[in-house]
Amino acid sequence: MSLNTTIDLSRITNLESRATTNESIAVTLDDTAQQTIHNLNAPTFTATTANVTGLNNSLIQTTTVANTQWMAGMEDPYTYYWALGKFHSNIRDVELRAYMDNLILRSGRKAGATAGGISLITNDANTAGINSDINLSPNTSTGGVVKVNSNLNVTPPNNSNFYFYFDASANAGINWSDVAGTKLGCKLKFLTDGSAIQARKVDDSAFIPFAASSFVVGSMADTKEDVEEYGESVLEKIKGTKVKKYKLKNIDTPRQDIGIIFEESPEELQQDDGISLYNMTAMLWKAVQELSEKVEQMSGDKNNVKPI
Repeated sequence: MSLNTTIDLSRITNLESRATTNESIAVTLDDTAQQTIHNLNAPTFTATTANVTGLNNSLIQTTTVANTQWMAGMEDPYTYYWALGKFHSNIRDVELRAYMDNLILRSGRKAGATAGGISLITNDANTAGINSDINLSPNTSTGGVVKVNSNLNVTPPNNSNFYFYFDASANAGINWSDVAGTKLGCKLKFLTDGSAIQARKVDDSAFIPFAASSFVVGSMADTKEDVEEYGESVLEKIKGTKVKKYKLKNIDTPRQDIGIIFEESPEELQQDDGISLYNMTAMLWKAVQELSEKVEQMSGDKNNVKPI
């Protein structure tokens, strides 16, 4: 009794970007369970061994093809479930690929076991001079064209999601959602042009407050260039900018804030679509200096007045 079948390897070889895409193999199982693979079209495909099991075929390749080596599982003679191995010549890597909808790595725990985690350990030999990076890269684009919006999710035990996201403009962010997948609260948004980190509402409709014990602005001399004294008077600029009372749109609070309007503010304070608090503080500092000079002048004039 014998069983003959032909498995087309072009699906995997196409993914490998190898020059030869018409490779096929013939698998023969006889009564002594001997398996042989014959090279039909690819001159560099040498003899190796294969295993066919039950209704779901599995294939093991043990002899390298162009310095590659892989193992694959099949749902049927035409559809690969997964592939594991070395897919690229002259690159020392090992890949696990899923050709279906999802790839899931899941650990179990039998009775009496004390742990059920998954450990990722890089540079196990602790070799100096090589990296130990762990890269998690949701693929959002091909050839610079954005295909999908992708999230990098971290799911705690309560099944809510803490995730890193990438929007259609390639901006990155940090957010979270509840167990039903409803996005919650606020998010940190990292602009792709590197100009700012923003605290935003979860729907990206408005800025939100950012609280901390202090905010420190870097101001070392060696970080600045074209430094010169700011000699303009600021008192008239401050007097000409009215302080307004208002409520922010898309913020669910009855509180009214006070502040100045971007379009009405001095140009020195305008930064992107907001107000630079650092520049505002420097302007107020300059105003105090100007007022101090006026007070000193008034005090000096008073002391120079001679009695009649």
